[in-house]
Amino acid sequence: MKILFASGNCLIDPSSGAARSVATFLGYLSKWGNECQSLTGSIYDKPLFEHPPENIRANGGMPIRSATQEIEFWRQDIAGVQHLIIPTIISNRSFIPARDEMKIYRHAMTYFDIKKPDVLITYGSGLLERMLLREASDRGIATFFYLAHPGYKEKDAFKGVDQVFTDTEATRELYAARLGLDSYAIGKFIVKPKIPSKDAAPVYVTFINPGSDKGVTLFYRIAQIAEKELPELKFLVVESRATLAQSDEQYKTEFSKLSNIVKIGLQQDMGRVFGMTRILLMPSLWHESGGRSAIEALSLGIPVISTNRGGLPEVLGNAAVIIDVGKELIDHPKTIPRESDARPWLDALAKLTKDPSFYAERQRLSLAQWKNHDPDQRMPAIIERMQTVVARRQN
Repeated sequence: MKILFASGNCLIDPSSGAARSVATFLGYLSKWGNECQSLTGSIYDKPLFEHPPENIRANGGMPIRSATQEIEFWRQDIAGVQHLIIPTIISNRSFIPARDEMKIYRHAMTYFDIKKPDVLITYGSGLLERMLLREASDRGIATFFYLAHPGYKEKDAFKGVDQVFTDTEATRELYAARLGLDSYAIGKFIVKPKIPSKDAAPVYVTFINPGSDKGVTLFYRIAQIAEKELPELKFLVVESRATLAQSDEQYKTEFSKLSNIVKIGLQQDMGRVFGMTRILLMPSLWHESGGRSAIEALSLGIPVISTNRGGLPEVLGNAAVIIDVGKELIDHPKTIPRESDARPWLDALAKLTKDPSFYAERQRLSLAQWKNHDPDQRMPAIIERMQTVVARRQN
């Protein structure tokens, strides 16, 4: 199959879990003999730089110049897939001008005319994505939508889509109940992070992207109590779309006063983070569709303590310590929880820290669960599903 991913959202964006998952998915489709390419704008979830080309260059993109020496595209080849990025005037989707979206659309139409793809994959509900879906559908191109976010409220976002792919059964069930959506769970597509060579053993309890949906207020209460009761623990916070300073301002937390926290910014390569991580915390309070970081931790035998939200129990299996969260926490994620809400997390941290046999067992179970996420086991069924949709479109 000839497969095109097209969207305003850049697939080489390290701050977007969806982008990283789809880029990896395309790599596996290429590995299995399909011709894959992405054509996107330079929209990032959390750009490091204000000027879009600086973000693309920082992620390894190289400029492609036209005959007039104007930079028409940026390009990066990953796992057999050519990613073409059309520079937009800004990296924030909320402020992208219509002319930039039309530029991406026109290039996509040229691709449709010349390459005649069998498949269009996209995600997002902007005007650009809806126009791409409508045009592809009109041309008889099979259309697929990657759905790994719980925030879609209207079925119109999927108009013109032949097949919706979710990353987990939990998200498939969510949208079946909410919108009557008929989707197909393809699992997570994740490559095991590479840990840089190091001398020191991992020491941190790590929390990634400290926003309210990810459970930053629950994490605050955990760290606050741990500072007194488990002073040997050191927490590493990886700031991405959200920061601890934002939390202090918005939710009346006082992370700045806690002595047991080290924070770092957005990472291009999470291998360094996981190399320092002894335990991963996933205190998510929203519907966490798949929990990419949790699966990366599994691949390295890093024990995880997680809530039971969304697809987390599904992807973690019996490897993690799963803690139920009550309705009050879910309904009020911006309120600092009671000490009793944090107590099960402190108990789990204490057991993993002080009981070597329990820690070793969690390591073993994590590595065993990782084997269930091997994409090559899922690819035959996924490709068969895609081929069926393509054949139906072409007949």
